[in-house]
Amino acid sequence: MQNNLNRKQNRVRVFEIACVFGKGSDGRFVQNERIGGLWYGAAMPEQWGEKTRNADFYDIKADVENLLKNKAVEFVKTGHPALHPGRAANIVSDGKVIGFVGELHPKWLQKYDLPQAPLVFEIDMAAVLECGKTRYRAVSKFQPVRRDLAFVMPEVMNHDDLLLVLKGAANKLVQEISVFDVYRGTGLPEGMKSVAVKVILQDMENTLTDEAVEPLIGKLIGVATEAGARLRS
Repeated sequence: MQNNLNRKQNRVRVFEIACVFGKGSDGRFVQNERIGGLWYGAAMPEQWGEKTRNADFYDIKADVENLLKNKAVEFVKTGHPALHPGRAANIVSDGKVIGFVGELHPKWLQKYDLPQAPLVFEIDMAAVLECGKTRYRAVSKFQPVRRDLAFVMPEVMNHDDLLLVLKGAANKLVQEISVFDVYRGTGLPEGMKSVAVKVILQDMENTLTDEAVEPLIGKLIGVATEAGARLRS
């Protein structure tokens, strides 16, 4: 990366596949093949249609999700000696940690005199190869239904934790659950934030009715409340 920066290449995207050594469950050293990637600089090339902004955690997280798009994964907040506290996550699949992703720790920025933090990931190559090929899935001919839910939750509660709870309570009608807005400020208690979530529902065989949708939305609100996020009035 520094080689690129020294040559005025301020937007860097690199990856490497190599073997690394680590301790196995029995305490012995084992060798595993892993893929590592690094982002640095602006999220998009300079252009007239979008303001320049630096890449952030969610940009590289999206790349990891695309790399593992045929594999069910979760991002669980963690601490890592090389990564920024609070901006690091383990990549978990089937209850097993297969990698990590996050922003480089400030101490390494100082050591290498970097003006901004690179974003990095490292994943077990075997987990990547298990993803297989993208397969065709039929598209429903029935209209989707969208419901927007705004939850008030503590600042310390992670958005991914909320999404994990909601997705765990969803059934096959739910096609997407994602955050589309976060609000902090007037009208909210100190230390709280409002997180807006969109829920997309669609059936392959029928047009959805309120009788099918509302009980499921009620269930999602219920599990969110149990997790510490209340519906904003």
